[in-house]
Amino acid sequence: MTKVITFNQLQLRLLTFLFILFTTSVFSYRYYIELPKLEQSIAKLSERELDILTFNISDKLEILARINFDYAVWTSSYDFMRSNDPSYIEENIMKTPSSV
Repeated sequence: MTKVITFNQLQLRLLTFLFILFTTSVFSYRYYIELPKLEQSIAKLSERELDILTFNISDKLEILARINFDYAVWTSSYDFMRSNDPSYIEENIMKTPSSV
């Protein structure tokens, strides 16, 4: 004995099949096409941010090195003003024909 499917049942089965097919294709597209593109763009963005961070750190280190050098020179000058140590003159004043 064969069971006869009514038109409404056939329509419901077809609609369910189409819904599952559509859902599967949307998820497949997102997983196999969009997700790799997203990962690639995130990797490029992270690399760019890392380059910017590296540049900023090196720039700040250069500024800090200049400031430290300036303070190092002023520290020895300040020490000379307080102690009148003659070794400061020998280290920092160049002997030129006009200064001899």
